[in-house]
Amino acid sequence: MLFVDEFDPHEPFDTPEPCASMYDPDWEGAHLIWPPYADGGVAPGTCDALTTSVDLFATLADLFGVEVRQRTHGRSLLPLMHGKAEKIRDWLLTGIRGREVHYVDGRYKYARGPAGDNAPLSMMSNRWSTMPTHFLKREQELPLPDERAFLDRMPGSKVPVIHQQWQKGDMLPYWALTRFSGHHLYAI
Repeated sequence: MLFVDEFDPHEPFDTPEPCASMYDPDWEGAHLIWPPYADGGVAPGTCDALTTSVDLFATLADLFGVEVRQRTHGRSLLPLMHGKAEKIRDWLLTGIRGREVHYVDGRYKYARGPAGDNAPLSMMSNRWSTMPTHFLKREQELPLPDERAFLDRMPGSKVPVIHQQWQKGDMLPYWALTRFSGHHLYAI
């Protein structure tokens, strides 16, 4: 048996010269080889604000002063973390594409299932994934774009995407196959 452990790049990021100075010629002082994970005086705690995973990107961009080129729905969590705000949004719209949509406002969660045949469905992506999954047969994974796919723009932007449409009877992505059992309202 041969075991090869290929651990991903990790701290300390001790990059030798000339590579260490290639990307930020205005940098002064020692190179950052161990990020200051504990710096920034934010104490551990809990927060009852509505957030979503896209807020992580917005938070990191805000934290590092990165100007985001593309439109994003994320909102920085820094005001929550520093106690300058109690919330960053009043509601969330989430769901599973091709299935139910969830409206969450902090007091209630309303899950609304698709009406009728739930067709036609379409998907827009500039990162079409052909990544295999260990629990599905290839026929059950995300269908590849076919002759009906066309180059489009993400709504409200100039970002090019592949736009694939599916009709009733087409093989759908596995997450769209489940039948929803009606509309539900939950108290949170």
